[in-house]
Amino acid sequence: MNFLLVIQVCSLVAMECIPPREQIPLFYNHYDCVSAGYLRSIKILDEIGGDIVNQTKTHIQFTCTETDNS
Repeated sequence: MNFLLVIQVCSLVAMECIPPREQIPLFYNHYDCVSAGYLRSIKILDEIGGDIVNQTKTHIQFTCTETDNS
């Protein structure tokens, strides 16, 4: 089995989320997928910048979904 990481960026102020984005490549185990989800979330927040994150109350949500795809 492989795991697909799907990340979504949301704003609590706007009460909106951008459409979820599938991250490639697939991961071979749940641990690697979840670890990548946290690391990529931090990178996204850094790219957005602290001022905008604070103003829009941005948060990142992600899931790791088991898949048969290789």
